[in-house]
Amino acid sequence: MILRDHPKLKPWPPTSGYACAGPTPSVNEVGGLILRNVVISTTTAATKLILILDYKGSDCEYILECDDNQFARSLYETLKTGRGRSLQRIGFFEIAL
Repeated sequence: MILRDHPKLKPWPPTSGYACAGPTPSVNEVGGLILRNVVISTTTAATKLILILDYKGSDCEYILECDDNQFARSLYETLKTGRGRSLQRIGFFEIAL
């Protein structure tokens, strides 16, 4: 299944909740955000994936919480391969159910 169609990731790319050092992207611009890095944190009950993104040369972060640790690990591994690509393009990556 492609990532953007996965029921645990609706909608993809996320349309709000970005924390940016500079301007915040509009809903129409989030697909163009470039994934710089992804970090996984398992220090809480829910696993968090922190997406570090580029928007017009400024850093943005998005925190994606997953209550399914196995899915979070799979998503993390998939997202790591998407570094340097847009969120829109990453949405077409294959991910296991």
